[in-house]
Amino acid sequence: MTGLLPLWVHVGKPSPHKLVTPNLRTDSKMAMTCISSAAVIQHSAHEGTARNILASEPKLALRGTTFRTREVSRARSESDSSAVSTADTDAQSDGSLCSSSESLLLLGHVWQLAQDREGCREVQEALESGSDEVREALARELHGHVAKAMRDPHANHVLQKCIGTLPSEALQFIVDEVMASEELVMQAARHRYACRIVQQLLGKCSACQVRGLMEVLLQDALGLACHSFGNYVVQQLLQFGTEEQRYRIVRMIERNAGTLCRSTPGSGVVAAALEHAAPEDRVWIRRAVLQEPEVLACMAQTRQGSAAVVGMLQALSGRELTTARSSLLSNLALLRASQHGAAVAEHLGA
Repeated sequence: MTGLLPLWVHVGKPSPHKLVTPNLRTDSKMAMTCISSAAVIQHSAHEGTARNILASEPKLALRGTTFRTREVSRARSESDSSAVSTADTDAQSDGSLCSSSESLLLLGHVWQLAQDREGCREVQEALESGSDEVREALARELHGHVAKAMRDPHANHVLQKCIGTLPSEALQFIVDEVMASEELVMQAARHRYACRIVQQLLGKCSACQVRGLMEVLLQDALGLACHSFGNYVVQQLLQFGTEEQRYRIVRMIERNAGTLCRSTPGSGVVAAALEHAAPEDRVWIRRAVLQEPEVLACMAQTRQGSAAVVGMLQALSGRELTTARSSLLSNLALLRASQHGAAVAEHLGA
């Protein structure tokens, strides 16, 4: 009788560096159906732990890169008082246990798999289908790797899935690692992938968890608002920030309305402010924009700005409405030639 094969197996010529990780897309009848939930909670999420958990299971053979069972032998204790015999119940139970078992096979390999195009999908599926205990065990293996993971084209999706599936209190390690330095926060807010992590933390975590993060971001709200990725972080601040934080962003917009409206990212921030700011603050934003009415045409040619300009025209009246319409009509040719500006031209009736 051969012993349990190790989770990391050398393939081909012996090499200490060539590793093959398990492909978990196996038969649905995989022989991993006797793991108790207590084993998940009691063992830490490391390679040795995964081996301990699997030790009580039927022996596995590694064929290529896929775990398959040689022989399935299922021991069931029969009770005279109660027995479950319906096919539907058995199928449901088998599916749940198999899913949990497949998730456990990832233990000790989460960070490695998270950086791989296919492996990151396996981790995401495990986070989606696993129990709370399994999810937290998987997430623990990302501790100390957040700064790299959030900028990785594959691992950032795993972090996003953690944020989407774990309770906010279990996400504190991500907040803490993002907040390792103010410089890292600002880099993350401007990064193609990492900005998604910052945005989702702002939307998922409690106010007390991300208060410090928000304060760092507000220090350069104008710079972020005009950045191609950072502007989405500022929009999240407007949506999920406190009333006082929204007020500070509104004041920044008032002082820099012309600069923001001439920028495609900045136009998106102005549009978000007109949606999320207090009603009285929206009035001040509209008046600030009209201080340079020519910027309305720039704003009208952007995706978010187009809808915001139409909203402004609907909210304005009297001399302010006349000023806005006059400025837009003087740029009618530009509006008609623009995919988004055409909607504003149609609203003007021109």
